[in-house]
Amino acid sequence: MSEAGKPATGEAEKATTGEAGKPTTGEALAIGHTFPDHRCGVIDAARVSTYATASGDDNPIHTDEAAARSIGLGGTIIQGMLLMALADEALAAWRPDSACQRLTARFARPAPTGSEVVIGGRVVKTEAVDGAELATLRIMVKDGKGAVLAMAEAVIAN
Repeated sequence: MSEAGKPATGEAEKATTGEAGKPTTGEALAIGHTFPDHRCGVIDAARVSTYATASGDDNPIHTDEAAARSIGLGGTIIQGMLLMALADEALAAWRPDSACQRLTARFARPAPTGSEVVIGGRVVKTEAVDGAELATLRIMVKDGKGAVLAMAEAVIAN
């Protein structure tokens, strides 16, 4: 590093992180910062049912084993929007000083009720837009065994 704290000629710029890979609150995010794995725990039938009631999602594949099996699923599955709510909660836990501006997702496979959910990712883009510092994150939503359930992209304001 140069005396001014900037990378010296030819020295690669590296993202810095605080304890457990967590950027310090208020620290500007840089490309390569990691969003460390956030373990959401096991998402059980009670939580899926509570979410179904609160969200108005009355699709029986989330709450009725027979209905889920009748369309070829192995049992009930976690709502995709519940997975995205968990991703938003994980972002808020990681960066309580930031606000999620956009969250999009592609679902890779159904998440069986009773699955452990783990969410992590990394910063892939930073930019200033209308005076706001924005960071784009690629987020992986996985089960406890590492199988990808969904891939998401979030834009957060620093």
